[in-house]
Amino acid sequence: MIYGNKKKIISGIIFAVIFGIILGCIITTVTVFNMPNSFFWTIFGRYPSDLTDFELQIRLQRDMITLIENRINAIKDIDIINIQIVWPYELERPITASVIIRPSATSDIAQNRTKLEDIQNIIKEFFREIRDENIVIVDQNGFILNDFD
Repeated sequence: MIYGNKKKIISGIIFAVIFGIILGCIITTVTVFNMPNSFFWTIFGRYPSDLTDFELQIRLQRDMITLIENRINAIKDIDIINIQIVWPYELERPITASVIIRPSATSDIAQNRTKLEDIQNIIKEFFREIRDENIVIVDQNGFILNDFD
């Protein structure tokens, strides 16, 4: 009988260690890739629990903008990027995004429609309801780059 209890204790310890390793991997993955997820971060303590709903929403929006900036920075033709997302309080108004980029010196992004469409698609991955006409991409001089008409 004692041997059976030892077996249960050892299997419980092994389960706890494996669960800890898996949880650590999940937290590391989400932290490294800067993935905002309100449920995950509230459960695992990224945000203090005494935040108001408004403060939590603002922090999640900032994390989302940072995540979008990191994805767009993967395009090698961009030196600096600044993104502004407007989440309207009225549900009938659309979400809008403005992206200000400073292309690198050897960049062809201003003439390369594919790269500009990639930036639009990255933003649309995060906001499925956003339309192309609500995304404006400009360079550091204020020239609109994604006006394809």
